[in-house]
Amino acid sequence: IVTLIDISQMKLAEEQLKESEALYRTLFEATGTANAIARADSIVEKMNDRLVEMSGYSKEEVEGKLSWRTFVDESELERLMEYNRKRMIDPTSVPASYEANLKDKNGNVVPCLIHVGVIPNTEKFIISLIDISENKEAENELLKSAELYKTIFEATGAANMIVGPNRIIKQVNSKLEEVSGYMRDDLIGRNWSEFAPETEMDNLLEFSRTRKTDPSRIPAFYETKFVNRKGDVRNAIVNLTSIPLSEDYIVSLFDVTDMKLAEEELKKSEIMYRNLFESTGMANVIYDLEANIVLVNSRMENLSGYSSKELEGRKWIDFIPQPELNLMLEYNRKRMLQPESVPNQYETRMITKEGTPKNIIITVNPLPDSTNILASVVDISERRKIVDTLTRQKKELSDFVHLMGHDIRNCLSSIEGYSDLLQENEQEKEFVLKKINNQTEYLRKLLNRSIELADAGQTVEKSEKVNLNKLVDTIGAITIPQNIKLNHDPLVAVKADKEKLSQIFKNLFENAVIHGKPSQISVTSKLLENEIALCIENDGLQIEAKTVEEAFESTFTTKEKESIHGLTIVKKLVDAHGWKIRLSDIKEKACFEILIPKEDVTEIF
Repeated sequence: IVTLIDISQMKLAEEQLKESEALYRTLFEATGTANAIARADSIVEKMNDRLVEMSGYSKEEVEGKLSWRTFVDESELERLMEYNRKRMIDPTSVPASYEANLKDKNGNVVPCLIHVGVIPNTEKFIISLIDISENKEAENELLKSAELYKTIFEATGAANMIVGPNRIIKQVNSKLEEVSGYMRDDLIGRNWSEFAPETEMDNLLEFSRTRKTDPSRIPAFYETKFVNRKGDVRNAIVNLTSIPLSEDYIVSLFDVTDMKLAEEELKKSEIMYRNLFESTGMANVIYDLEANIVLVNSRMENLSGYSSKELEGRKWIDFIPQPELNLMLEYNRKRMLQPESVPNQYETRMITKEGTPKNIIITVNPLPDSTNILASVVDISERRKIVDTLTRQKKELSDFVHLMGHDIRNCLSSIEGYSDLLQENEQEKEFVLKKINNQTEYLRKLLNRSIELADAGQTVEKSEKVNLNKLVDTIGAITIPQNIKLNHDPLVAVKADKEKLSQIFKNLFENAVIHGKPSQISVTSKLLENEIALCIENDGLQIEAKTVEEAFESTFTTKEKESIHGLTIVKKLVDAHGWKIRLSDIKEKACFEILIPKEDVTEIF
């Protein structure tokens, strides 16, 4: 008896099962991710080649022997074990995808994006890993809202499709439906090039041709664009992996449009804040918690004299002198602990590249969402000079008023006494009137001298271009007798108050004539590094350095010598121009040097 049983359907089912098994085995190996299957007791049952490459372990060392916990960094182990415990009870109680630090065989920490999915009808689960060491920041932005890796193909978190050699789509997952806007049936059977914009077609077709001849020349990930159902052009990062023993390949697509938009917005925001940083009108500097200068604007370059390259990377404490530095360090320490305990604006000093200290007002504020500090600096050096000058002048005038009041009272008392004497004794009339005239003459000189000193102390406005050649000739003709010769070099033209500059030369010439008794007065000039030096000298009697020092340091007084009084006015007028005057080393000739900054020199003859 021969019994025949038709097993065609069974054979067909077996073939389909084999094809299905081969397909999913290929997916397991060829998704581009590191995959492992773990049992309920945490032992790794199977791992793919990508995991072998990432971990440094061989399959023989791991499969059926090691727990998945072997690959977890100690800092992450407690969290992942808790996830695993909850997953066994209720898979929905823990996130499907998350980031964690794993470690390879050598103990190196590898930041990874992990997806764990329970395999239906088993107590096993599948683990998918992506090494995000190099592009962690970009992928974090890209994958924030995505649910990744439910299963190898369906739930990787990427929009996946299987494409045949003729570019026909054979299979898609739900993520691709989501990002494209098309249903699964609308995609399968269509050519993937239908979803590429014209601008991308040439590159994609070239990639497709090259992949067939030399796959190694194609990058694992590349950026392109696709068109969704609405017609919107979207940005995407694509990974293509060939399926072994097949002409098909897996395309994994990540939509990064939102990330691109965020990058553009970030660039716009950065440009806006950089413009604000540059154009506030103040010198700005950003430094970190270690006092390292991170960024400066052009005004800080101008203020300090350093370029941005010279400043950035250095510590701000290098530019603050003592004793201000100790105070600022204390402020900085307290600001880290209790910001409201220190002022955010205060006056201090900084040292420029030339070594010059500048008075500044600094405003310090922490940058939002950052540990860095913004310091805005305003140069108040000129204002400080004016304030110091006004303070000094106020004291001088106060002292002067008291002294002058005392002298005037004495003179008036003398005049009153002489008037009484004149009434009592007519015979002494001539003597008494002479005394009264002497007192009134003294008062007149006292008032004239006080007015000169007050005028000399004023800040001048350098609004005129003054030719020193003409000025010296004019003042010399008025003040120097014909028996004294005046010589001068070709001199410069300067920005100055002409009337007050004339007073300077008049007083210096008169001082030389009256007290030096010279036969010759000379005015010479020489060019220094940053200034012009004018030398007024004569061949007469030497003036004592002590006398000049007294005159130059003199405050208002009613008892000055005439020579000191004239030099005191000269010193105040030179200071009012922002210049300097000094007595040079005395050898054969006395020489007063006036130092004029180059920026005040308008012409050299």
